[in-house]
Order: sequence, then structure tokens, then C-alpha cells
Amino acid sequence: MKLYTDIFRQSWTITKRNPVLWVLGVFILFWVNNSVDLEQVFSSVRMFNSSWSPFRPEFWDISRWAALTDRVASQPQFFAPFLLILLALGLFVLLIITAAHVAIINAHARNAVDYSFSAALASTEHHMAPAMFIQCLNKVVMYGCIALACVPFFFPQFGEWKALTATLVLMLTFPLMIIMSIVSKYALIGVVTRAMKTGDALRTGWKMFRANIGVSLEMAIMMVAIFASLNFISIVAALIVLSPIFIGASLIAVTSFFYFPLFAHSMMVLVISFVLTLASGALFSSWHLGNWTMLYQELEKEPLRSKAHRLLHKEKTS
Repeated sequence: MKLYTDIFRQSWTITKRNPVLWVLGVFILFWVNNSVDLEQVFSSVRMFNSSWSPFRPEFWDISRWAALTDRVASQPQFFAPFLLILLALGLFVLLIITAAHVAIINAHARNAVDYSFSAALASTEHHMAPAMFIQCLNKVVMYGCIALACVPFFFPQFGEWKALTATLVLMLTFPLMIIMSIVSKYALIGVVTRAMKTGDALRTGWKMFRANIGVSLEMAIMMVAIFASLNFISIVAALIVLSPIFIGASLIAVTSFFYFPLFAHSMMVLVISFVLTLASGALFSSWHLGNWTMLYQELEKEPLRSKAHRLLHKEKTS
């Protein structure tokens, strides 16, 4: 575990001493759960069950969209500009998120001290196009796998076997989503730290993953475990801090039938939980991406064996 401990400590040191990375970490939160690899996969898989997912036939039920289509048909001159504004806004958000990824990787690769917004902006100058392509490719593969798994829902021929068939296809494509998530992470780091072209970065990322499967999966699993623990701690901390207020509000409600304090307490719990989750998530996002950057630099030197592999090998030799 010394490899991971050293990486975690060094990445945290860089994150802690550069407040700019905290701000950039907030933007990564929009890229589905802090850009945590396995968590991204789990979050994307939720679209498999949601009736509001475009991969489900319920989404395309015309009756659901009747009011919207009638409004568009009656006022087409307003719909086209609105759609263009929406697309421009989406592209702008994607640019900001990609720039945040590039800057955080750059800061950790340089072991930066007093990293500034100008340095962050300068780091994106030559990397935005390939970085954005890799980010989008990862999403296309992920959502493509989910779309493939949802195909049985659109065909009545599958009958009562729809859900089972779709679940089996999803399970078969699940490893591909995880692999693509990690390979794209390595490719993105290669683009930023080694100025690789897109194709070279993807090939290098695949070779690095293939030569270090155990270490890569261990890192991904640890990141999800730490991410889940931080979320749990943030919620528990908010509840502990506000528990005295809850007790007082409950006593007021019981004795005077005045329920506003209870409502106010509920709102405070939500607000404080949101703030704590946002703050911890922003720090975690930067630290998490720094961990992968440090690991990438270690794997460039030589292939590494996972902790599980070393333990199993030790047992066989003893």
C-alpha cells in the first residue's frame, strides 16, 4: 500500500496548497460525480432504469411531449434561437469542465506551488481539442453501451424476457465501460503531460491499462470507497451539528404546536449538507484527478503489480 499512500499524500499536499484547484474542482462536479471512474459508470447506468432516459421507450411516448410539440409548432420562430442558445451553453459548459480537468492534471504533474488562474488558463492553450474529444469519446462509449442494453425494451418480440435480456447485455458491456473510463483517464493525462496526439494518447492509455490492470482497478475501487465515505461523513457531520437545534425545535413543536422551527431545521440540514458535500466534493475532485496523474507518472517508469497480486504471489511462494 506504500505506492498508494505516497500518491495520496503528495496529491493532497498539492491540492491543499493551491486554492485555485478547489475552485476548479467545483466544475468537475458537473462531469458526473467528481469524475470518479466507477461512480461515473454507476451514475450512467441509472439511465437504464429511468423512464426519462432517451434509451427507454417511455421517453418517446408522444403524449408526454404533446404540450411541448404543440407550442413549438405554433411558435417555430422562437424554438430555433432557443435551441441554438441551449447548444451554445452546453458547449461552453463542456469547455469549462474540460479546461478544469486539464488545469488540475497540469498542476499535479508540475508539483505546482501557488498555482494561479493564469497558469491554469495557459495550460489549456494546446490541449483543449484532444482533451475534449477524449472526454466526449468516453461518454459516447458509455452511453452507447447503455443504449445497446436498452434495445430489447423497444421490441415487443422479447416479451416478458425484455428486462432479463437487457440486464444481461448491460452486464456484458459493464466491463467495457469501466475499461474505457480508465483508459480515457490515462489518455487525457497523456495529452496534458506529454502533449500526445489523440490517437497516440488513447493507444498509450490502453497499453498502460493492459500492463497494469490490477493497479488501475485497485485505484478505481479505492477512489469510489473514499468518495462514498466522504459523502457519508458530510451528511453525518451536518446531522450532528444540527441535532441540538432539532431537539429544541421538536420541543417547541410538541408544546406549542408551532411547526415552523422544525421546517427551518429541515431546510438548514439540507443547506448545510449541500455546502459540506460541495466543499468536500470539490476538494476530492482535484485530489482524485491528482492521484491518477501521480499514478500515471509512476506507471510510465515501470509496470507495477497490484497489492492483491503481490499477496497471492507471496502465499504461493511461502
